[in-house]
Amino acid sequence: LGQCNIVVDVGGKFDSKSLRFDHHQKEFTGTMTTPLNQYKTKLSSAGLVYQHFGRELITAYVKDCVKRGSLTNALTESELDIVFDRVYRNFVEQVDGIDNGIDEFSPVPADQKDNIQRNYRTSTSLSARVGSLNTRWNETNNAEIENNAFIRAATLAANEFFEAVDFYTCSWLPARTVVEKAFETAETVHVASKGVIVLSEGGCPWKEHLMDIERERGIFGRTLYVIFPDTAGNWRIQAVPTDSSGFENRKSLPWKALRDDALSQASGIEGGIFIHASGFIGGNKTYDGAIAMAIKAVEMSE
Repeated sequence: LGQCNIVVDVGGKFDSKSLRFDHHQKEFTGTMTTPLNQYKTKLSSAGLVYQHFGRELITAYVKDCVKRGSLTNALTESELDIVFDRVYRNFVEQVDGIDNGIDEFSPVPADQKDNIQRNYRTSTSLSARVGSLNTRWNETNNAEIENNAFIRAATLAANEFFEAVDFYTCSWLPARTVVEKAFETAETVHVASKGVIVLSEGGCPWKEHLMDIERERGIFGRTLYVIFPDTAGNWRIQAVPTDSSGFENRKSLPWKALRDDALSQASGIEGGIFIHASGFIGGNKTYDGAIAMAIKAVEMSE
């Protein structure tokens, strides 16, 4: 990494002067500040890169728009500030939130007026993508343009619909067999009672299946960690979320943001690779190491 001109999302270092943009280190708590707003969402590497290069990119894009004639005049500095702020708020911040495991909404103390608070805005729904194909208010519009936009929208929606059907038919549903087998195997290797199951295949969609199977067996909430192999031949330990689509964990992994020798020393288990700063996932070089880390995490207090 020392030979790279720019390093993003790895390396354990944030230093904009040397173009190192990682956010995984335990001490990193940076958030976005624009000329208009101070945001609360912790920056991911995407947000760090936008913070450093975003305004420069927007300025260059505006110049190109003027050259092409889609803008009559260049933007003023205050107008560039507004665009920089709104692109972060309505596009980049949601990437930061999701990458850092922050839910879009979170509860607030009972003595406050609202029951929940919005942490960031998700703007990339199917409806939003279809809506973006509509002619803009200051663009030329006629029946032919509207019909072409409709065809593009129908094609986009149809493609995403059949991608969803294909995923649930060909990938998601077969994964249930893998998760069922993991429950049976966990019983034979005596880790199920400790809240751990082991998947034979990495990358399969297991969260909904795990929760469905737990409900069917009357043990909902028992499983705390799922272990599976990764593509590099190592083993991952992932915390089970409280909801299949949320970021809150039943029990987060300890040793947050530690890596390599520091992780092995803190855990007392050889082969440690990393624990994510949020504690939702970690890794070990061996199966036995991953099992030991998971069991020790179960036994430790939060």
